[in-house]
Amino acid sequence: SINGVRMDLSDPIGAVFNNVQNILLKFKENGFLLAVCSKNDQELALKCLFNHPASLFSKEDIVSYRINWNPKSQNIKEICKELNISVLDTVFVDDSDYECDEVQRNCSGISIFKVPRDLYKYPYELANSNLFYLGFSNKEDKMRTLMYRDNVTRKEIYNQVIKEKGTKEKWIESLQIKLTTKKITINSPNKERIIQLFNRTNQFNLTGNKFNSVLLNEKLTEKNEYYYGTVSDRIGSEGLVSVLGFNFDGENIHIENYILSCRVFGRYIEELMLLPVFEYAISNKCKIYFDFTDTNRNGVIKDFLSKFTKNNFLSLEEIVKLHSQFSKLPVETINNLKM
Repeated sequence: SINGVRMDLSDPIGAVFNNVQNILLKFKENGFLLAVCSKNDQELALKCLFNHPASLFSKEDIVSYRINWNPKSQNIKEICKELNISVLDTVFVDDSDYECDEVQRNCSGISIFKVPRDLYKYPYELANSNLFYLGFSNKEDKMRTLMYRDNVTRKEIYNQVIKEKGTKEKWIESLQIKLTTKKITINSPNKERIIQLFNRTNQFNLTGNKFNSVLLNEKLTEKNEYYYGTVSDRIGSEGLVSVLGFNFDGENIHIENYILSCRVFGRYIEELMLLPVFEYAISNKCKIYFDFTDTNRNGVIKDFLSKFTKNNFLSLEEIVKLHSQFSKLPVETINNLKM
């Protein structure tokens, strides 16, 4: 029963779990998403998690949950699919050898944090594990859980539209999405977020390149053009979610970096972020090469490019055709670039 759960600071064991909750909430503030994967009675578990007088969690802290008697690996895969997150970017925390082994075998590439047998070591080992180090955090990290919860709402709207025999385009139109692009300069105020996005993005990342402030400044002082995209809709703001960088050698354009946050996949942001570089290519009457590097983790962008390129190359004729096609997509684009 709920009364048997020990989370109170006045109890030695309860104090351990109280500290653990504090640590997990700190991870959330730094940009981690907290999801619950539990073999339990859902109603009782949620009541304990959110209504227990000693619990620190609220409903707003948890981005998703699967509480049932299914294999935990199955539930984890469902959560990852719901959130558009790779299992490779997921950490499973559990105190059961059996559950850790079952998840390890069936969720290839997932990270496992096994709760120590000496429970009093649990808070220290959790707080100091390298699995939970993300580097610096910013204001966008504090909003990450809300952004992903908003995405759940968007998916609910999508399911309703499809149920009513609508289309993906109708769903996109109903969201009233706006994509705003702006040039990145050495003095851009959001460079910290741009660096963070490069270092955390794996699935939609053209090269897998990682950056710090020095390396990014070097790119911005060379003969390169970099711009970012911010997204919002009637549900809320997604913030800065994409960056594209290219160079022009006088004959051809080489797109050397292109990244997109996983939480906006499938809403035509992938296509529309290409419009500015397409316009640059049309203006200069040149071809485009995508400098793709296979990292074994960026299959999403590989599949995206394969839909409209051969050998990651576009002729001027293909660029003109794609520009016309992408410009008709049901997303409002606001171009603040001066290149």
